[in-house]
Amino acid sequence: GLTLTVEITKAVPAVAVPTVSDIFYRRTAKLSDISINTGMTSVPGEWQWVLPDKNPTVAEKLYAAKFVPTDSVNYETKTVDVPVSVKPSAVTVTFNATVEYGDPSPNITAYTYKSDLDPDFRIDAVTTGGNITPSTTYTEGSPVNAEGYPVTLSAPNYIDKAGNYTFSFENGKIIVVPRNITFTVENVSVVYGDGFTATASTVSLTYDASRLLASDTINSVTADG
Repeated sequence: GLTLTVEITKAVPAVAVPTVSDIFYRRTAKLSDISINTGMTSVPGEWQWVLPDKNPTVAEKLYAAKFVPTDSVNYETKTVDVPVSVKPSAVTVTFNATVEYGDPSPNITAYTYKSDLDPDFRIDAVTTGGNITPSTTYTEGSPVNAEGYPVTLSAPNYIDKAGNYTFSFENGKIIVVPRNITFTVENVSVVYGDGFTATASTVSLTYDASRLLASDTINSVTADG
């Protein structure tokens, strides 16, 4: 008799490209953090990201996802490109410092970066373009001022070259606190029973004069104890 061999290949399921919700960029985010909204499919199954550990960025618009049929014996896995809209996260840049009276102006480069949308933001992980130009009214010898001395940051061309972040700049301040000067009272020896009165002639005080600014002097010292 005649024997016929029939080869039956797996069918390719019909699928509609699924959708995902828009997200803001996060440095440590992965595709696996994004839920795939199940689109219409001809057979039961589930969607999976092809590269689940990949970091989705603003620049890249399409990411491969595969539909894995529940019946893997009779149906092939179907791979499609899924659009993912990643929006840039906002980062605020500022500078604040506290100095002692008489200290030189601090090096205004240790900026503070904060992103509510990306708590894991790190400036050393970003390739930036442009410059930040700081300015302040504080100078060495500026007196103690409760309101501080403003620090203004100008950076009209400062960008993240990858486009994952946008930067805004807030004015900061330099707070001046009083300069600490330590006085040392020299020991005084007296005979038990003798009277002793602490005066400028009987008590000697010493201090580090280099802690004074050139134009400053100490006129008097009041002590008790």
